[in-house]
Amino acid sequence: MSRNIPIELQKKQEATRNKTLKQIQKAIDELNEFGEIVTKKRLIEITGLSASTFSKQHVKDLLAQNRVCQFRPRTKSDPDIKEMIERHREEEASLKDKEVTILKQKIITLQTELDTLQGKYDELDDKYRRVLGECHKLQRKCCN
Repeated sequence: MSRNIPIELQKKQEATRNKTLKQIQKAIDELNEFGEIVTKKRLIEITGLSASTFSKQHVKDLLAQNRVCQFRPRTKSDPDIKEMIERHREEEASLKDKEVTILKQKIITLQTELDTLQGKYDELDDKYRRVLGECHKLQRKCCN
């Protein structure tokens, strides 16, 4: 049993639907313009429409056409992201280990060089003190 709805009422309903769709489209455009994520909650806040309006088929079609709300494409799944993060951490740890090894080698090399230079310094300091002592002896002999 089908109902016959008067043509005037059908036109009024169609006009109301179009007004609602334009209002929602304007809100979607504004949110996209500001780079925000379009959610039903934000659309309800902006448009002032009820939540039940967003469950109507003509509104769902508009949301699907704009690929927003529940029709927004999903990114990589969580396990993939977790796996990617773990792999990245392992690579960073490996690089840090290599860097530590290289720096340890450099420390050993520099320590060896420092020890060599310290030995040469001690030798020269000893020679300098002997020569200085000889100079003092000669100066005392010369001046006495």
